[in-house]
Amino acid sequence: MPSKRQRNGKKLWVAQINRKDFRKEKIFEDRDQALAWELEVRRLLKIGIPTDSIERLLNAGVPPEEIEAVLSKEGIHSVSLHRWANDYLSSIHVTPKTLREKRDIFRLFFKFFDPVGVTTEIQAGDALDFLNSVFARKGGNEANKARKNLLAAWNWGVEYRDFPVKNPFKAVKKFPHDVEPHYVPLLEDFIKVLDVAEGQDKVILLTFLHTGGRKSEVYNLRWEDVDLDKDEPRIRLKTRKTKDGSLESVWLPMNDELRTALLAHRLTAGKSEWVFTVQEGKYAGQKFINRRTFPKNLCQKAGVTPFGHHGIRGLGATVLAHNNVSMKVAQQFLRHKNLSTTERYLRGIKDIRPHLKVLEGGKKTGTA
Repeated sequence: MPSKRQRNGKKLWVAQINRKDFRKEKIFEDRDQALAWELEVRRLLKIGIPTDSIERLLNAGVPPEEIEAVLSKEGIHSVSLHRWANDYLSSIHVTPKTLREKRDIFRLFFKFFDPVGVTTEIQAGDALDFLNSVFARKGGNEANKARKNLLAAWNWGVEYRDFPVKNPFKAVKKFPHDVEPHYVPLLEDFIKVLDVAEGQDKVILLTFLHTGGRKSEVYNLRWEDVDLDKDEPRIRLKTRKTKDGSLESVWLPMNDELRTALLAHRLTAGKSEWVFTVQEGKYAGQKFINRRTFPKNLCQKAGVTPFGHHGIRGLGATVLAHNNVSMKVAQQFLRHKNLSTTERYLRGIKDIRPHLKVLEGGKKTGTA
């Protein structure tokens, strides 16, 4: 806040900024003018305009409210990366999980760099230094994840915030990493787990198997997404695994085994809009947010190697493959945009409804 000062019997107001990296003051006859000067200089510092540029222009008599325009004419990019990160995170439309991932990467980034001083003038070498630090601490998978997210965020800055077109993260090559495929259980192990499951848990397992659904797709099912019509039963899965994060939905045919299980579950599910809900405790009746121990707790009970939700998705596709269902049908089942993704899933595997009969007990067993 401005402070009072007497000079030759005249009351003056001193506007001042005292920071470790920037100290400046200016005398005004009016308090409001002094306060406005302080606020504007603080704003310039907050958005990341280099302190030497601010000091140079203030010393030249340029009012602080005109500094951004002068720098723009000089061709100096003044957008701070701190502001860029906040704007980017608030504008994108992604799942909460993806948003947390991006936010965590930005936190690492600003822990490495000064969150106020660093600007869009960073070079490929700066990007490499940061990503190397991630690689040293967390390995190649995390370094590549950071590279991918920051590359996308920079491209957003190019499109919406006048960033330099040359993306410093693109220049950094991918890091060596370990490919750890999801464990896909044997069909007989899955059946053992199904045998020890009860009530809603058994229906959840069958839904994962017969739809190839992702974790979020199955736990976000509403009853409006389930059509139990006798002749043409179907189920609607929704995902945000799209390029722009928009919600995409698709109706899938349902086989008889899953329809029967969901019909029985509907009679005992209560009035919740959600198909699968927490059964007890203070969150009873609400949809699941994260079931970290399911179905691994049932695997332990059944005495089989633990597998997760994604393992069941892989199992469904594997059963199709072992029954000579075409790769194209497997792609429909998994809802992959590219066939190459399905090929990586299965490593070398009309209407999808007839083929789904294969999943009712499975004719052959196998693993991915």
